[in-house]
Amino acid sequence: MTSRISNTSNTSPTTPLDPFARWVSAPTAQEMAFFARGAVGTETRRAKWRSSPWAGGVAASPPRVRRGGRAFTLVELITVMAILGILMAMIVGVVPPIQNAWRARITQTRLLAVVAALQAYAEDYNGKYPWTADVDSMRDVTTATGFGEWDVLFPAVKPASGWQYYKEAILYAALTSATRRGPYYRAAGGQAVVRKDGTQEFNLLADGWERPILYEHPTTTELLVRSVGKDGVKDTGSDGDDIVYYVFQND
Repeated sequence: MTSRISNTSNTSPTTPLDPFARWVSAPTAQEMAFFARGAVGTETRRAKWRSSPWAGGVAASPPRVRRGGRAFTLVELITVMAILGILMAMIVGVVPPIQNAWRARITQTRLLAVVAALQAYAEDYNGKYPWTADVDSMRDVTTATGFGEWDVLFPAVKPASGWQYYKEAILYAALTSATRRGPYYRAAGGQAVVRKDGTQEFNLLADGWERPILYEHPTTTELLVRSVGKDGVKDTGSDGDDIVYYVFQND
């Protein structure tokens, strides 16, 4: 008995030639025939391919992003730069007055603190203030009497009597010394400035412009502290920008 053995093999479904013909599910024989005959236009097949989950294959291409807008023209850039220049000019014109007002406020606060410290000093020294001679309400701190105050205030080097800031050096030393109930004024955080007497440096109380606070006893009835203001020049009249506070002013 002769038996006929047929050789059958598993064959995979025919793959369409056009990759855009791949669908969410495998295409049917009828769809493949339509694609082969061009029954579905290329653009239609391409659209269906892009919307199918098969689009992640090698035939897929990344979507093109169309950038909106346009670049700036030269005129627009020049206009923006001109506006920025005007704004910068306005800011530069406004900042200095604000800074000077702020420094003046700091100066007033420091001068008031110095006056209060001098008042506290006078309470401990029989109503007298530190000076270079025993006159009126002032006491001479330069004489080596009692506990040798002059040597305590300046243990290393002493300022020369002819120095421009001689009295100011005495003021700083007297108010910041730990003698008796001192220090009466705690100069820190930019409240002090250094000036030289020849080669020697001494600390002085500073105003808001980082200039020495002047210590003056112009008459027997006046004792004051002064800042020369933003211009740095001592005024002789009352129409300048000096900031002055009196420690005492008697008629």
